[in-house]
Amino acid sequence: SGLNFSLFSELNPRELSRLTGLDPEAGQKAGQRLASAPMLWRDSDENLKELVDELSIKGLMIVSGGTFLHVSPPCDKYAAFLTILEWQNVSRASLKILGCGDSENDVSLLSNADFALLFSAKPNSPLIPHIQNAMKTLNPVIGRFDASSPKAIRGAGPSVWGRAVKEALKNKGSGPEHE
Repeated sequence: SGLNFSLFSELNPRELSRLTGLDPEAGQKAGQRLASAPMLWRDSDENLKELVDELSIKGLMIVSGGTFLHVSPPCDKYAAFLTILEWQNVSRASLKILGCGDSENDVSLLSNADFALLFSAKPNSPLIPHIQNAMKTLNPVIGRFDASSPKAIRGAGPSVWGRAVKEALKNKGSGPEHE
């Protein structure tokens, strides 16, 4: 009895568009991954736990990315960001970081950013309180630009993210005024 899931790369353009809100071309680009394999889980929580345990033995992890689960080596977005800074010979202390995310796989980046925007994972869905709590646990002084960080942004998709980022940059990290 096999597990019931679909890899991101196996989804047809219509289903991918429905699940992500991306147009087919953007969906195809989003599927071009080097470090993780997103999958749509269609099986039981019990079977997922077994898969997590099996992959852990093989040195891999599964992290929720909202709609999709992501199988990857044990590296998170913030660790990858620091690696890029090291390659570029840039000091983290010399930067102000605006972190953006909508799911558990974004927590490390968001909690280490100078300012964070936390989006809904899907249009018209609520924010996920446990993500906000995890961020505050990892970094209780998050929000050096603004003590109320992370900013909760209602809405999902590229246009919502784009507007919120532009507004946050315009306000030097204080976030959108219209949340």
